[in-house]
Amino acid sequence: MRNAENMGTKELHQRKKSPVVRGIVRTPADQRDLAVIAAALQRCAELLGIPENTLARQPFLSGEHFGMGDIPLGCFAYAWFEMPIERVGRVKPAEYK
Repeated sequence: MRNAENMGTKELHQRKKSPVVRGIVRTPADQRDLAVIAAALQRCAELLGIPENTLARQPFLSGEHFGMGDIPLGCFAYAWFEMPIERVGRVKPAEYK
């Protein structure tokens, strides 16, 4: 695998895109790097703890009222729950109110 020093800008940008989406949705099954995908899934799950902790205390990310920050989280959550992956220890969509 090439490192960042000898990659072109376009190639470096492509490598930085989500390994989960790129690895699961855009890559044929026989060409997937399962270790990279597993590490990325673990990191995504860890990061989802941030809004989950906030939403456990209040109805929306911005507090008592729906705000602009709730929209991108909703888009991400939709994609996350639609992806054919195992989600261990995370809140299920039906549990969101």
